[in-house]
Amino acid sequence: MSVEADKLFAAIEYAVIARCHGYSRGELDSTKVHLVRIVSERAELLDALQQFVDEKVDYMRINHLGDPEQTHTVKVARAAIAKATGERQ
Repeated sequence: MSVEADKLFAAIEYAVIARCHGYSRGELDSTKVHLVRIVSERAELLDALQQFVDEKVDYMRINHLGDPEQTHTVKVARAAIAKATGERQ
């Protein structure tokens, strides 16, 4: 299942639970708007992170600054990208 589908099911589950606990329609609509915005911005943030990592890796290789894949920041960024896209490391 994709990350988007997981988030959609989580949003639906949240809405059902919130409705059962007496939250108003307006409160739920506001929450849905925020969730949709977060999901849509996720793709932009993921793309920006990927571009940043690619540029850092290229810069380090071009300037012979060691193995970029061994740096902490690249490892952390690659792990975040893998998690966001559902890939295994």
